[in-house]
Amino acid sequence: METRIHHAHPMRRGIIPALILFVSLLPLLAAAQLHDVRLRVLEPDGTPAANLMCALKAPGAADAAAFAFTDSTGVTVLRVAATGHYGLSVLSFGKVLHEQEVDIAGAVDLGDITLRTATQQLDEVMVTAERRAVSNREGRLIFDVSSLPLKADYTAVDALVRTPLVNFSSDGVTIAGLGAEIRINGIRQQRAGGLYAYLSAIPIDRVERIEVHAGRSADLDASNSGGYVDIILRSLYGVSGFLHGGLSYYGMSYDARRRALFTGSGGAGITYGKERWSAYADVSFGAGRSTGVKSRRETTFLSSGEERTGTNTTYGDRRRGLNMNVGLNVHPSELHTFGLEASLAYMFPPTNYAEGAQQIQRGSRREQYTRTTETDRTTFAGNLLANYRYASKDGRHKVNWLANYIHDHKDEEVRWDVLYTLPDTLQRREVNTDRSRSEMFYTQLAYIHRLSKEIELMAGGKYARTAMQNDNGYAEGDRLARENRFRYVEQIPAAFAEGSYSHGPLYLSAGLRMEQTDLRSHSGDVRQTYTGLYPSVRASYNFPSGLSVNLSYSRTLFRPPFQLLNHHVFKLSEREYYVGNPLLKAEVNDNIRLRLTSGPHTLYLRWGYSPNPITNMFYSSGDTLYGTNLNAARKYEYAASYSFNSHLRPWWHIAAEVELQHIHLPESQYKQRITQLYASMRHTWTIARTVSVDLNANYGSPWIMNDKWVADRFKVDLSARYTFPKSGITLSLTGRNLLARRRTESIIHNAMLHNRNWSETAPLSILANLTWRFSAGRKKVSQERIQDNNMDRYRL
Repeated sequence: METRIHHAHPMRRGIIPALILFVSLLPLLAAAQLHDVRLRVLEPDGTPAANLMCALKAPGAADAAAFAFTDSTGVTVLRVAATGHYGLSVLSFGKVLHEQEVDIAGAVDLGDITLRTATQQLDEVMVTAERRAVSNREGRLIFDVSSLPLKADYTAVDALVRTPLVNFSSDGVTIAGLGAEIRINGIRQQRAGGLYAYLSAIPIDRVERIEVHAGRSADLDASNSGGYVDIILRSLYGVSGFLHGGLSYYGMSYDARRRALFTGSGGAGITYGKERWSAYADVSFGAGRSTGVKSRRETTFLSSGEERTGTNTTYGDRRRGLNMNVGLNVHPSELHTFGLEASLAYMFPPTNYAEGAQQIQRGSRREQYTRTTETDRTTFAGNLLANYRYASKDGRHKVNWLANYIHDHKDEEVRWDVLYTLPDTLQRREVNTDRSRSEMFYTQLAYIHRLSKEIELMAGGKYARTAMQNDNGYAEGDRLARENRFRYVEQIPAAFAEGSYSHGPLYLSAGLRMEQTDLRSHSGDVRQTYTGLYPSVRASYNFPSGLSVNLSYSRTLFRPPFQLLNHHVFKLSEREYYVGNPLLKAEVNDNIRLRLTSGPHTLYLRWGYSPNPITNMFYSSGDTLYGTNLNAARKYEYAASYSFNSHLRPWWHIAAEVELQHIHLPESQYKQRITQLYASMRHTWTIARTVSVDLNANYGSPWIMNDKWVADRFKVDLSARYTFPKSGITLSLTGRNLLARRRTESIIHNAMLHNRNWSETAPLSILANLTWRFSAGRKKVSQERIQDNNMDRYRL
């Protein structure tokens, strides 16, 4: 208790001044406010018109009341102090391209204005800004999503997987191979059931750009090694929504009935936005059964000469689940924004079945048994996210607050019927139960002050608390069940500060984060308390030739999960067990990154070092093999990746990436050396705006770790979409794993054992989807306007 009280005082002293500052700024709410007139100017072909002057002029006035230039997306905002009737003019080098009248009684959104004549045809010396798909700004890689030829029912997921350096799946997001976090308009997203269903409900025409911040900055957790991906959305305006239905075919089942395997899915979503507030809700569900998996394992223990051969077959992954997301954002004035979002995930699949057999031979002694497995599993998770943002009119003061509560509840029961046929006939029934409950709450407050046009300072604090309880039970026949109960609480208070300097093409930033970790188990057998400082430095420069260089350094921390720390023994198979290590320490990592960007090309290099990496260790006792974890002496990492993202033809877009990684642990049990190559390529062909075809291919080289070898893997997917004109209905057909490595294999050779594993993977499947997107009530817009309130500055 003394430790927590001692470290809580600095946070309180930091919060009180922030609250005093906030109260002192409240009188600004009563000040007279300017009236915003927002619009976007488009060329006749629908592309944005940049660097055009827009002016508002009152009738009879000699001078313009306001003027501004369109940015690279064609958007601009004009501000006038008085309400009334105005004339709007769009000009290029003094030539009027468009005129219209505007009545201003408050904030006005004129939506899209399409020019009748292309700006390139106005004059032979006319110069317009080139719109780059990939650029660099303040150390971040900016990916212009509108450069993608993706329409129809494409979603934010499709944009994310085509972003340079980014890899996204239902398992999470990585930047150049390291785990990262996802933000929406600057707000960190951590939802129940993951983000895949939520992002799949966001249509791609709402995504303006994606910003990639590779590497940790001071406002990111010390455990964040990859950085963050910020998806900047256009604002909600009017009513829009979608209805979706799909059917997937996974081949035939392995059981005796040989049934066709189908999975059905459906979803719906709606958004509604006005000038001062917006709301959304979406729901998705799925049910069915995917293909099963066959596997085989052959193991020889060199010390005893024992040989084991095992086979296993799962009869399809049964699925049934529901995901829901709702949110409300309120923007009562130009100064304040409030947000409240919630999500719910509930998975309740039917019983899954599997069968396995094992033969054991040691000299003249032979054992043989078969095992039937039944698994029941349910998962319930929910979260509630709240945020508040304040930004002064002059942009010099900003306050960002975020809080998130996540609850996760899992129940699993596995029933094994084991039948021994050699050396004697014996039948045994085993039941293994696993019930876990976890709760996480974190809140973060950040204050940003811009001292000048070039210098910006940020300071803040965060508090996170995770509580978990896990009950593992094991029963064999009529014997009394054994149960292990684990309870632990982890608390992490943190404080951070960062300063940045930006002048023309140069950007510099430096920050420092302090985190204290207090992890305790209920029984007291595991207790760890430690405090660390985690610096981060970044430098970026944009050359006139178009080349941008970004160099950064950061220190990160990998905290071992509680499952690796507890000293209990877990049964993996008849003769394999895992044992936790209460003395395991958190792993510290230092990373230096260099990123070069020029046009569609991005080159990324990383060097990493850890003085105490967490590695695996194996030892045997008789015929039993045990595994555990410990801290080795050193670890070196080397990584290089290259990304290409551009159009080869107006109707042909390609996004490709190649990544090579090497890890060396010279003082681990086996002096591990791990090398792997990964390559991916996504082609998109657009035909007459109603038909699009996608070809996605990826390849992973053999995974080599001294005594362990894993076979390479590859797969090719093909999909086609057709959009019915003027209806908003899109039909898509996808073939997954059309070409693929159907079987994965791994081999281990060392002084202790020889092991060979193979299992089926990448089954052929066919998916059909029908999506209807609708919209109504928008103010003269064919696409939603861009929310131009400097969202990229919000850095929670």
